[in-house]
Amino acid sequence: MDLILKYIPIVLVWVALAVPSKAYANVQKNTKRIYPVLLVEFEDVKFTMENPKTAFHNMLNRTGYNTNGASGCAADWLNANFKDICTFEFIVSDVITLPYPAAEFGAHSSTSNDSNILKMVREACSTMPEEFNLESCDTDKDGIVGNISIIYAGHSEAEGGGDDAIWAHQGSMEGNPATAGTVEILSYTCTPELKGAQGDTISPPGTFCHEFAHYLGLPDMYDTNGENEGLSSALYGTLSIMDRGHFSNNGNTPPYLTSIEREILGIGTVEELLPDTTYIIQPLQDSKKLYRISTSTEGEYFLVEYRNGSGWDKYIGGKGMVIYHIDKSSNTFGGLTAAQRWEFNNINSFSAHECAKVLPAAGQGCPVDGAFFPGSNNVRELLSYRGNTQLKDWNGYAVGIGFKEISIQGGCLSIKTIRDYSFNDTLPQAVDLMVMPYQKDARIEWRGIESKHGTRSNDLRWLVWWEENESGKSHSMVTDTSCCHINNLAPGKEYTFEIRAFANREFGKAAVQSFISHPVTSPYPYISIAKEALKLGKEIDLRVFNLPSDVLYTNWYVNGKRLEKETIRLTSSGEIEITAGIGYKDGSYEKITKRINVK
Repeated sequence: MDLILKYIPIVLVWVALAVPSKAYANVQKNTKRIYPVLLVEFEDVKFTMENPKTAFHNMLNRTGYNTNGASGCAADWLNANFKDICTFEFIVSDVITLPYPAAEFGAHSSTSNDSNILKMVREACSTMPEEFNLESCDTDKDGIVGNISIIYAGHSEAEGGGDDAIWAHQGSMEGNPATAGTVEILSYTCTPELKGAQGDTISPPGTFCHEFAHYLGLPDMYDTNGENEGLSSALYGTLSIMDRGHFSNNGNTPPYLTSIEREILGIGTVEELLPDTTYIIQPLQDSKKLYRISTSTEGEYFLVEYRNGSGWDKYIGGKGMVIYHIDKSSNTFGGLTAAQRWEFNNINSFSAHECAKVLPAAGQGCPVDGAFFPGSNNVRELLSYRGNTQLKDWNGYAVGIGFKEISIQGGCLSIKTIRDYSFNDTLPQAVDLMVMPYQKDARIEWRGIESKHGTRSNDLRWLVWWEENESGKSHSMVTDTSCCHINNLAPGKEYTFEIRAFANREFGKAAVQSFISHPVTSPYPYISIAKEALKLGKEIDLRVFNLPSDVLYTNWYVNGKRLEKETIRLTSSGEIEITAGIGYKDGSYEKITKRINVK
């Protein structure tokens, strides 16, 4: 269901039309499914090709269809995804000419992109040629045809065809079906004759397959409301035909259905991944299994698949393991629960909480080739506590399983699962966080409190993780104490850190806070010590700010005595002289002195 992003109020109209049908329930009962396709033109917009019936029969049915570089016909794509379950065939009508201009159906109204689209569908069904045998499509003989596809003359508004052109889409007529003779029709799809905004290139299989997949019950995976709730990266466009994959290779090579879509349609058997196990996973198109990792939240889980970049996946942008974070739970954000976003076709519209999200190997914001494991970045593990991407649920909790030794061997994906950390809310929690940011590091202190039902473990330690917000680069460390320094900072950048207790491979609740590292304020170095730190018994850090990049070393002195570390504990009151001796790569040396008064 392709929606123009600038017409946000119209989104809900198409969502209402596109209620998932019972199509796949019927598909599972039959080895062959036959679907009707009507060719419709208008008073002012006619088919441009000499024999549209033959042209679209070939685009829909001819095995190995390769016009304009296509990788096959629409039925080829469907059969590749539903193999061993059923096959698809489309019967195409002669051209039906409706006695109206195209704008009668494609012009905008106050509530819709296409003002009278159901009128077009009903009139096309009622005036189809008598020799067009719609009853042959009623394979279970219940008097119902699940879907009728309309290919209309001209271009699609979705591809720039103009405001009066019809927008390619799928809609439901359940409750008020169209009729053709004695047969009822519950759903329709509309796709254009021609590709793009102008020209005479026949529309390739991609758009037809995208809209037909809506009839089968699949929702959109792209961001359906644009920047309204932040622009989402969704499934990188190319990974899913329900994202932007139907445009891959100019619409000629839509990708295979993802594990997300196969789970929705019931293609394959779900297998829960277990720790301490080696798995050999076949390419997605050959596998009969869907690999899942559950979380402690009902309706939230992960799906794992192997995309080998061949066949219909030739243009997805890489190859390797892909992992999706799925949320269909009661988690609430942007005024809706995750479950409601699936119901309303807003799955990936809230950029801060996508409900079908790729966990990219190279970290958030990377190009599509960085999404795969090992992929172009040779990432061979996925754990909860380190790496650019971490395996955690939306609460920030580890899920009890991790991946190591990720590799491609013999045409399959090989992964070794390990028993990773899991969540335990009885462990202590960090409170009273205090941050002292410097230019290249920061001092963090906290206090650990016992949970209401928890007991302190002798093995208790603290995991500290931090990330530079702009770049997404992250680091972590482990400490036995409630104080640490985090390093690898850049001046003047915003960072977010979290602290959580862990013991016996279990994590507690996270304490999260942000800060900004001290910026470079001038070319002149100076010793920085916060006045609030000058208290008797306090330990303070010694830092020189605004140091140039050619510094070789810094030595510290207190009252003329050389220090071994960059910290001192203030054990006596009164005035103290602190000196920094700075050596440069060119052999030069300078001293900076600061006097402080300890109270």
